[in-house]
Amino acid sequence: FGLMDMGAEVAVRKATMKSLAEATADYYKVNYTDLLGDGRRPYITKPRHVFFFVANKKVGHNLSEIGRFSDKNHSTILYAVRKIKHRVPRTVSDEIVSKARELDARKRMKYLELAKEVGE
Repeated sequence: FGLMDMGAEVAVRKATMKSLAEATADYYKVNYTDLLGDGRRPYITKPRHVFFFVANKKVGHNLSEIGRFSDKNHSTILYAVRKIKHRVPRTVSDEIVSKARELDARKRMKYLELAKEVGE
C-alpha cells in the first residue's frame, strides 16, 4: 500500500528522525549504526551529511533535534548541511523523504493494529 492510501493527514506529518536515518542508510547501502556513529570514512560521512541535510532542510527538524538524535554537536550538523546542500540531487533527497514517510506510515499502521488487538 502507498502513503496516499492512508489519508492526507499522514502526508503532512514530519518524517521521524529514525525513519529518515533508516531510509538514508538503505539508500546508500550503509549500516544504520555506522551512519549515526563516529566513523569518518567518505563512504559513511557523505550519507551522514545527506541525512543531516534532509532532516534539516527538507523535513524541517532543527539542528538541536538532529544533534540529540545523532549525538552530534549542532555546529557539526550545520557544517555538514552547508557542505552538502549543493551536492545532493533533489531526486535523491525527495526519494529519502518519501521512503521515510512510508516507513513511518507502516509503523503507525502496525502500532494501530496492535493497539486494536490489545483493546479487543
